[in-house]
Amino acid sequence: MDKSECKKGYRVVRTSNFKGHSKGVFTIEGFQRDNLVNFEEINGAYSLDNFELFSRFKVGDKVLYKGCCDNYEEVEYRGENSRGEPIVEFESGFVTRARRDYLLKTKKKEDLEIGDKIMAYGNEYTVLEVGNDDLGKAYLCKTYGYCQVVCETIRPECITNIIYD
Repeated sequence: MDKSECKKGYRVVRTSNFKGHSKGVFTIEGFQRDNLVNFEEINGAYSLDNFELFSRFKVGDKVLYKGCCDNYEEVEYRGENSRGEPIVEFESGFVTRARRDYLLKTKKKEDLEIGDKIMAYGNEYTVLEVGNDDLGKAYLCKTYGYCQVVCETIRPECITNIIYD
C-alpha cells in the first residue's frame, strides 16, 4: 500500500505476521519518512508495504445504514471514494457517501449473540444464552410480561425481526 492512499485515523490491517505481532487492525497515528507510519495501538514505525486498508464490508454486501431518527435502513455497500469514505446505494437507486460509524453489518437469525434484541411471538426479547439441542439452534431469551420477567426458548425460524440499537 502507498502512503498517498492513507490519512491519519485510517484503519489498516496487517497482511503478514512480523516482529512478533500477529495480524490485526491498527489506526494510523502519524507518518514518517518514506513509507513508514506510526500506529495508536503499538509502538514503533512500520512500513505500509505490510498493510492494506481495512474494510468490514465487501462490495455488494447488504448493510444497515443509520438514517434520521436513529432508524436503520438496509442498503448496498458500493465501495469507497478516493477519500476512503464508504459509498452506499439505497433501494431507490440513490447513491451517497456515508459515515463509517453509521454502517452496521446485518445479522442473520442463526448468528445472534448474547445481548441481541429480537421480536418473536409479538414480544421484544433479549438473548440470554445461545445453544443447541436435539432440534438445532435455540436461544434462551427474556422478556418483560405483566410485572414479571419471562424466559423462553426461541428458535431462529420463530424470530420475526432483529432489533438494532
